[in-house]
Amino acid sequence: MIQHIQPEALSLLSRWNNLVQQLEAALQPVFYPDAIEEWLEENVLPSMQRLQGLLQDLGEAAAQQPPPTSPGWDTGQNP
Repeated sequence: MIQHIQPEALSLLSRWNNLVQQLEAALQPVFYPDAIEEWLEENVLPSMQRLQGLLQDLGEAAAQQPPPTSPGWDTGQNP
């Protein structure tokens, strides 16, 4: 399950970071830097922190899982 969620979450975080950079660039000609920073902290950062927390939890859970075994490789019989 982790193997399916983690790559998607990483991709989402990467796209989100790119979007935030584009948004900051678009807002800079119109708003003061402090206003942009405050708006991002109130409206964007909480969701990004939740996504980063999910990725951290997924990484910890993946580290605790034993490596997957392939069925049929070790049948317990001599050839």
